[in-house]
Amino acid sequence: MLRRFIIVFLALTLSWTSVACGKPEQAIPPAKDVVNTSVATPTQSSNDSQYPVQQATYDDATGEYSLVLLNTPPGTPSVLRSRNLQMARLTD
Repeated sequence: MLRRFIIVFLALTLSWTSVACGKPEQAIPPAKDVVNTSVATPTQSSNDSQYPVQQATYDDATGEYSLVLLNTPPGTPSVLRSRNLQMARLTD
């Protein structure tokens, strides 16, 4: 009786750990080089506007930067995507 219990217990434990350690879901990679700064974005009227940056990410696969901007006016997208983004040096 004890032998059967141990066999069943070990089989259930093995199957449970196999399911728990299965293929993990695709995780979102952490943002690289996140800097709290502001960015000047061109508007349709050729005036430059400046908005503080909430989050900045870079996608290695596409070479695209993605900036989440704060305080954008209604109708203006709050996410700026660009492959060519001019960076400023923070320290010498």
